Amino acid sequence: MIPPVTPLADSAERLTEAFQRPVRCGAPGAGWIRCSDVDAAFVARWERDVAAEHVRTYGRSHPAAAAGYVLGWYAGIPAGLGAALFRLDRRVPRLDRRALAFRLAPEAYPDAFTLLDGRFWCLPTDPAAAHPDATVVADDVALAAVLRAQVRGHADAFLATYPARTRLPRRALLGAFTDGVDTGLELAGDLQRLPPEAALALPPSEFSTASSALPASTITLRVDGHGELTDGYIARAVELLAETGAANVGGVMDARGTTAFEQAVATAYTTRLGLGGSTFHLAESPAGEAETVFLGVFQKEALLALGGQRQWIYMTYLGTFVVVNAAVSLILWRCPRCALIFGRRWRVLRCPECGLELEA
Repeated sequence: MIPPVTPLADSAERLTEAFQRPVRCGAPGAGWIRCSDVDAAFVARWERDVAAEHVRTYGRSHPAAAAGYVLGWYAGIPAGLGAALFRLDRRVPRLDRRALAFRLAPEAYPDAFTLLDGRFWCLPTDPAAAHPDATVVADDVALAAVLRAQVRGHADAFLATYPARTRLPRRALLGAFTDGVDTGLELAGDLQRLPPEAALALPPSEFSTASSALPASTITLRVDGHGELTDGYIARAVELLAETGAANVGGVMDARGTTAFEQAVATAYTTRLGLGGSTFHLAESPAGEAETVFLGVFQKEALLALGGQRQWIYMTYLGTFVVVNAAVSLILWRCPRCALIFGRRWRVLRCPECGLELEA
């Protein structure tokens, strides 16, 4: 029997093109995993399979790496599919754990997805707005709110059963679903820039982690959680923003240690022989315009012009800030007086069963 064609089946075809992996609409056959069946035991087995694949491919594995892969892959199912369809068709499918299923490749990554529930939310202008499966909402803002609620509901249900063996707080675990929304929006369009839909799907105050939040003031401060600002860092950086017209003022990565070994590592970290001599690693680097700087204080307008804080953070981590600077002609300013102190600030706990050391 040929399954009936539904509006969401047409959307699934477009998702297949965006994800470069099969996306179906309807009940799956054998070998598929319903999201509602993914519990702590399944996650543990999945992580073991991923770890085994890492050993085959790279010769070794680490439990934290396998856990990160599984969490990211799983979160990308509801978040990625929902966000991509929001951007492609201005539709949001049902994304609760009973409404989705996936298939794992022999290498343990998800290689196909299915939408088990044909119902969806859409706008009044949708060609299928009168279909029995459609629930019409007023506008883009209302539709984005539905997307956030659906993804957050799935995330809460999944994390309630997620194995509690990681030092990451719940808010950080939610970040995997936030990243999934980002990925879905990007896969559905231009991969080179964050789409305008991100402002709707991930506003500052709802669902998102700190990575997607922009403050109400005119500047944004970005600091790593394991760093410590030196006295006067923020005040001097804000002064330089005003004096130079720079979009971003960054300082020095000042590595320090407590034990003799840590101090030796910190010394190597801040020399040309350590991390390649990047200017923000060296205290003797002069102040002035730079091709790339380390984090620091940003002009809010500049962040918004580039699509939001998340995009800037990713570019900083990937070392491509210079590309952004060249493309949009922003001034980046280095201030050696603005130092961010780095050092080991976590306690290391050893698991008595497996010997794995975890930071806590």
